[in-house]
Amino acid sequence: MFETIAEITIDRPIEMVFAFIADNENDPQWCVPVVETTRIVGDAPGVGARYSFASQVGIMKVHGEFEITGFEPLKTIEWEGESSIVKFSGQYRLRPTATGTHLTEHSAFEPKGLMKLLKTVMRPQYDTTYETQLQRLKRLLESNIE
Repeated sequence: MFETIAEITIDRPIEMVFAFIADNENDPQWCVPVVETTRIVGDAPGVGARYSFASQVGIMKVHGEFEITGFEPLKTIEWEGESSIVKFSGQYRLRPTATGTHLTEHSAFEPKGLMKLLKTVMRPQYDTTYETQLQRLKRLLESNIE
């Protein structure tokens, strides 16, 4: 298993940032390499909501599911999931700042099957991926007019 932590400050109110990331159907707009997310259980974001997703990993399209396991409005969102190549869990932590919102994303991954052999190669790619996706989220939210 390996873990990654990425942090960013977004110049937008915590309510806006939380609402956007809590709706996992927004993930394809900013989460690298997610290309599709659909809520399959639950009427709204929150504990017990379950999602199917597709990610583009190199030339492979990988499918999986994840569930929201913790949800404290304006503070934390936690999840656990699995695809054919990896088991994962994570947490977003948010806190207000003088100019907006500080977001920390902590994720853990356990490669499955043959992907275990690529674990040392995957590790730095995951770090880069999460830094990139938080930059995408920042640009996306800060470019929206309030």
